[in-house]
Amino acid sequence: MHLHRFFKAHWKVLAVAAKVLFSLAALAVIWQRIAWPQLWDTLLRADPMLVAIALFLLPLNLMLEALKWHIAVRRFDPQFTFQHAVESMMLGIAAGAATPFRAGDYAAKMIYLRSLSKWRTMGLVFFAGQLLMLATTFFGLIALSVFFRLQSRTMLAAMSLIVLFIFFALLFMLFKRLPQFARFESSPQAWLRKLSRLHTLSNYTSRDWRGLLGTAAARYVVFTLQYTLLMLAASGAAALSFWQAATAASATLFVKSLVPLFIGDLGIRELTSAYFLSGFGAEAVVAVGASLLIFVINTLLPAAIGLVYFFKLRLPSAATRANENMQANENMRADENMRALAPQPPFRKR
Repeated sequence: MHLHRFFKAHWKVLAVAAKVLFSLAALAVIWQRIAWPQLWDTLLRADPMLVAIALFLLPLNLMLEALKWHIAVRRFDPQFTFQHAVESMMLGIAAGAATPFRAGDYAAKMIYLRSLSKWRTMGLVFFAGQLLMLATTFFGLIALSVFFRLQSRTMLAAMSLIVLFIFFALLFMLFKRLPQFARFESSPQAWLRKLSRLHTLSNYTSRDWRGLLGTAAARYVVFTLQYTLLMLAASGAAALSFWQAATAASATLFVKSLVPLFIGDLGIRELTSAYFLSGFGAEAVVAVGASLLIFVINTLLPAAIGLVYFFKLRLPSAATRANENMQANENMRADENMRALAPQPPFRKR
């Protein structure tokens, strides 16, 4: 009982500690598997043309994410424009990169969705993320099946396809019954009341679903293409084909998506990509180099751009305060001038 209370009271601290320990363990494994001078040499020798193409794909990646977010929100807030989607997304990337469990992403998007409740906004952010998870699961399980088939592990390849079929069959059945979840709103059990919120997804039209799933799939393809190009750029003279790199990239993203959020992803992508690339004869340093490049391009750079929106968001309030102070000073001077021009009462002699 006391242990349960302890975990309940300190779960955030324990989660952060577990995340740090897990990341340190992953980095320790990577440290033993690569030589850091070799990593530096790999980054310097990376094909600049492939790195440039991956960099030029970043705006398309971000625009697809903003479009997905806009489609997800506009059904509940018709005043939410595409510009609002871009600004809230960029601000969320910057805030999420600087806060534990990406809590800043939720807070940043709440600023632009003040007409919606806090729980509705959090639900939309979570839902938009799960759309990308669907694409990651679909393509990732296919990539796992291809990888295991190339490694002559027929049983694992077949199991990957079976899991793919079962997962999306259950998801399709759930989707067909979304309106029925509304009856759980008054249930005495808390988990059923939370489950009842799924019925709000039935508000989306068929056109909305096509847009949501289409943009999620397109963004996944763009991101995977970036990762694939960076793997090829870091591989150098290694005999790594495009489809081998794409298979490793898709499988890596899928395995990484299975890791709980509280554990984090520092070191996970490097370890998993090293495993899959080693199956194609590439060294671990190629995986680490590509992961560092994709981290800089798709995380650090958008976060830096998002800071511009943060200061843009803050500057109006500072300007407003300055205007208010200026107006107050002008009003004070006007009052003084009026008092000076006002007729004085006659001097009364004693």
